[in-house]
Amino acid sequence: MKSSLFIITSLLSLSLAQSDKHTYISKEYGFASDFPGKVEIDRLDKYSHSFTTFESIGDEFIFYQVQVLDERPGSPLQFRTKEEYSIFLNNFLKTSQHQYDRPKNIYTKVKLYEGKYHSLDYKFSGLWKVVGPGIPVYSWGKTILHNKRLKRISIVFSQGLGNNALVRKKCEDFLGSFRLLE
Repeated sequence: MKSSLFIITSLLSLSLAQSDKHTYISKEYGFASDFPGKVEIDRLDKYSHSFTTFESIGDEFIFYQVQVLDERPGSPLQFRTKEEYSIFLNNFLKTSQHQYDRPKNIYTKVKLYEGKYHSLDYKFSGLWKVVGPGIPVYSWGKTILHNKRLKRISIVFSQGLGNNALVRKKCEDFLGSFRLLE
């Protein structure tokens, strides 16, 4: 009985999550992605924009975000060698982790996105300092260098949801829904 209730609750949650999804398209910033809800757009400065939404699951949360960082004067986003791209992408991840106490990389891999754009896939854990004194979270994402722009697709979620198959599916679906627009 208990397992049947869990299955029914999971299926209901999955169907509700599916119905809330909508594709957000930004021709101006060159991407499309399926967000589970209304997207909030923040202009952080002249060169940085973020597109975010979140959802609550009980006392836990999932934070979805696409960030677009344009090339800044004096800071090119184009390099000569694979090693230079790798160093840049890994350093960008380290800089991003300054918002976390005790970040611990679980997975990082530099590769070519769509066979032509340098990118970094990552997963790490840490205490997210953006909310309170530090909430234990996992962060999954992908950073792509595309047309003199850095695009980061990321999900941050409570560690309490780490073993939840539905949450893992939501992460995979969100990251997999991201598309570059030319």
